[in-house]
Amino acid sequence: MTLSVICAGYARTGTTSLGNALEQIGCGPCYTMGHVGIGSPWQTAQWEAALEGREVDWDRVFEGHRSVAALAGTLFYRQLAEKYPDAKVILTVRDPEAWFDSTTAMLGSSLLPALEEFPFRHLLMKVYRAAYGERFDDHDALIATFHKHNAEVKEYFSSDRLLVFDVRQGWGPLCEFLGVTVPETPFPRTWARDVWDKDLSTMRARFEKLYVSGWV
Repeated sequence: MTLSVICAGYARTGTTSLGNALEQIGCGPCYTMGHVGIGSPWQTAQWEAALEGREVDWDRVFEGHRSVAALAGTLFYRQLAEKYPDAKVILTVRDPEAWFDSTTAMLGSSLLPALEEFPFRHLLMKVYRAAYGERFDDHDALIATFHKHNAEVKEYFSSDRLLVFDVRQGWGPLCEFLGVTVPETPFPRTWARDVWDKDLSTMRARFEKLYVSGWV
């Protein structure tokens, strides 16, 4: 099994929903930031190496997965596209102001405080700083970073390899791009702000179980 889909879009542009959608249409399992956060010590070391520009065993990192979404794909889309030349690339997009509000709310008031006591938080913080910079609440800088990243992705890939995708478009463009049948089920809606509390509680319970077992 090898990666067939790389999501290069920023978190809070529907990447988790896209990951769930990919799994429904046969492009899963999808590797997400949850795998970065709760990975084995070896996985943690590989992401540390990636962030420092050292060699990474991508095949082993993504073993058992057919797609990657969220910041794991955002930060390393060039390396992954070169490593997996047959993989299609999806750039999830969103209104920049809505993205900024959602991102700063996630980083500032929900996700990070919920994970405060877990030892792998330092790795997640490195990932977030690599993606967003040092000031998560700097409106102009964050919006500029968002625009710059999207422009670079669009410039880097040919149109036959890249889909610029708003998850509000639903199944149609995604399934046409990947050449699969449109499911009869609704397009997934995951980690929307109105369901954060429930999702964070579930995530925290998973982390606590892994922490007690000595896995993280």
